[in-house]
Amino acid sequence: MFDRRRDRLVAAISSALPESSSHVIDIGCGSGEIGADLAELGHRVAGVEVLARDECAIPFARFDGQRLPFPDGAFDDAVIVDVLHHTADPVAVLSEARRVTTGSIVLKDHYAESKRARFTLGVMDWVGNRQFGVGREGAYLSRREWDAVFEAAGLVVAQVSETLDLYPTPVKPVFERGLHFVVRLVDAHVSNGAGDLGVSS
Repeated sequence: MFDRRRDRLVAAISSALPESSSHVIDIGCGSGEIGADLAELGHRVAGVEVLARDECAIPFARFDGQRLPFPDGAFDDAVIVDVLHHTADPVAVLSEARRVTTGSIVLKDHYAESKRARFTLGVMDWVGNRQFGVGREGAYLSRREWDAVFEAAGLVVAQVSETLDLYPTPVKPVFERGLHFVVRLVDAHVSNGAGDLGVSS
């Protein structure tokens, strides 16, 4: 099930990255497996991680959670997978991602529109992350809250996918059911025709 999820995530992220994207930063890269899969598809990928692991499948640098250790515009695009809901200040992380990229930010995260959704996501996080010591300083956000975060970071949604097909049919109603999204975010000052998170594509 976890291999299927990773394969579907990589496919969704890859399809959201611009064709011209060659140098990608994976923010909160974890084990580096997703970054390594993107590298196999032709991207040059480097990672950053707050909770560095003994082994990582891609080159990575330590990240203090506040300022990325790279100059402005060092990368074409950024990838952030299931990280922002763990952060105390997602606007700050997105603003840093915007600073070090010249293109877009591809974000995978969760919607939480109800107490039931937040409970389900909490269980999923506990199962997936307890062995890595990942904390829960952040929060699961609703669509409206995500829109506010993006606006505060100076970003708008250029592309969104809410049908990721991450889990097999028997568990899909519990673990998928509108809880996941992938968006491509671009600078609000240079975008044309971008919408908000309520716009599906």
